[in-house]
Amino acid sequence: MDLQPVAEVIVVAFEQYKPQVSAIVIAILVDLGLGLAAALKLKRFDLEKVAGFYRTSVLPNLVGWGTMTAALHVVTPEMVALFGPAAQWISPTISTGLLGAALIDLGVSIGKSVAELRGQISS
Repeated sequence: MDLQPVAEVIVVAFEQYKPQVSAIVIAILVDLGLGLAAALKLKRFDLEKVAGFYRTSVLPNLVGWGTMTAALHVVTPEMVALFGPAAQWISPTISTGLLGAALIDLGVSIGKSVAELRGQISS
């Protein structure tokens, strides 16, 4: 099986969505850093909870976003025939919406960590 066409689609999609990928990577790093700081402050660091959050929330959102974005990139030419010029905004809109779901999960976690660091949450 030749994976070259698949790799090309991934590279093109990544280039098109570089700002979104950068945003999610930055949000993940901020969340991880603040979560670690809050857990250490409250003396309840648990690596299993960190892994669990990423396994059940962050990674499914990222995999879903990446898969859907790549699929939309591949089918956009066919969508043009079906939807006409609207196809050019349908794909980015769906992709951005899915990215928003991942960023919301991370944002909630970041907000909780900030509140813990400020002493507003103690449980």
